[in-house]
Amino acid sequence: MKRDILIGVVFLLGILLTLTFKDFTFLIIPSIGIPASLAYLERHKNILAKSNLLERDTLMIIGIITLVTIAFNFMIDPRFGLLMLGTVVPLIAGLKGR
Repeated sequence: MKRDILIGVVFLLGILLTLTFKDFTFLIIPSIGIPASLAYLERHKNILAKSNLLERDTLMIIGIITLVTIAFNFMIDPRFGLLMLGTVVPLIAGLKGR
């Protein structure tokens, strides 16, 4: 229960500050605060050692997203690259999985 309230407060704080000041940089608060608070609350369980967070595939996807964002940042709006990744990559994965 304590964990859920903490996540809700951090999320609402980021959203309210974003809406109040009309600045999207306040969305950094929930995007960093929620994982940090969950990691702090669950630190005794040592979840990171048991998870597949640092697999080769995960690191490869993070690298591809970073490269596409940087490449599209120089050409056009980087949101187009992320939108393309969000639509094309699942289609390719779905077709490859058949």
